[in-house]
Amino acid sequence: MGGSAIESAPIDDARTPHELINDSYQSLRKKTAGDLLDRLRSCSPTFFGRVVVELLMAMGDGGVAGHGMVTGKAGDGGIDGVV
Repeated sequence: MGGSAIESAPIDDARTPHELINDSYQSLRKKTAGDLLDRLRSCSPTFFGRVVVELLMAMGDGGVAGHGMVTGKAGDGGIDGVV
């Protein structure tokens, strides 16, 4: 019968299931954060500025209406936007 072999992780009797889940979550979170930072470092300054402005607005900055805009003055080493 065909099929793929499933590798099982070694059982660690010293940790509870909750601790195992939390450790796995933290590991995945750290990996995802690293991957995201790598991708942001490789994008254009214009795109990065837009991401920062949109992130700040999503976090509640920009007043009641959530206004923000990218100013488009790239090349000065700063974030080019107004929130």
